[in-house]
Amino acid sequence: MMSAIKIDHRLISAYHPRANGAAENTVKTVKATMTKMMNGQSRDWDYYVPTAQMTINAKVAKLTNSTPFALMFARKINNFKNYKNIEAKKTSSGSHPNIMEDRIRDMTSIVLPAIIQRTKDVRGASQKKFDATHKIVDYPIGTLVSLLKPTRTNQMEAKYNGPFTIVKRNKGGAY
Repeated sequence: MMSAIKIDHRLISAYHPRANGAAENTVKTVKATMTKMMNGQSRDWDYYVPTAQMTINAKVAKLTNSTPFALMFARKINNFKNYKNIEAKKTSSGSHPNIMEDRIRDMTSIVLPAIIQRTKDVRGASQKKFDATHKIVDYPIGTLVSLLKPTRTNQMEAKYNGPFTIVKRNKGGAY
């Protein structure tokens, strides 16, 4: 059925926290931010979620050189102060009625393409740096290999499991 409807079904190993680095990094950031804000008062952690979210969304990301809030709402985030006694500005009848539409149009036509290009450049530089220090070895099918044992109980135990024969390589590059 997968081939009939042209789905490229790739199987992965069971949950492994290093498999999705971006998500795990975000979890780490949220956890660290909330831990710092709670100051040991973990019982009412859910009260801190909105403040932690605002704090994280107000921080300039290195990748985009912008805040997530500014990219989402096409404006700078307000300073954290009391606006209770400040009157909202009323738009005059002579002012441009579509200011927000123009701002959103500018975001989609100018800012977002620039962010996409910057993201490609930063990721390309990061990939180049990684490739310079990590040499990928291509093993032909039929090669005998041994795997390092993740857990050894004592030093006299063998360091490696195997030998294993490479049978195939999938589309993702795993053996």
